[in-house]
Amino acid sequence: MTLPALIQKQHEKVTVNKVKTAYSLLNQAYTLAKAKNGDINYWFQENSTFETDEDGSVSQNDSGRKNQDIFWDKLVPYLKITSRCKASENTCKKPANLYTLTGNIRNIDIKSYSIINLVNGMSVFGG
Repeated sequence: MTLPALIQKQHEKVTVNKVKTAYSLLNQAYTLAKAKNGDINYWFQENSTFETDEDGSVSQNDSGRKNQDIFWDKLVPYLKITSRCKASENTCKKPANLYTLTGNIRNIDIKSYSIINLVNGMSVFGG
């Protein structure tokens, strides 16, 4: 094997382990939240919709942002977090860089999404 192939393989292993860790943390939190709060289908408000602006960008209506907050209100007690920004407050600041799993920088308008920062350095946004 060549050195670039070994480096690529190592990067792939690191990425896979990060995804597995994120999945495990969120799955554990969801399982505990579901045990305490019941089925997820009964957590949310009605009339949660997405709206498309003139420029084609998609955002959630107020009810959708409140539903994100409800979702994270149920999960956060089971996560070790350093900070949280609520979607309904519309004050979330974009992290310095958002990367896809392939390492590309992704530009997303996340001001209407919740952002949860975990103690392990992982950031989760959306809802």
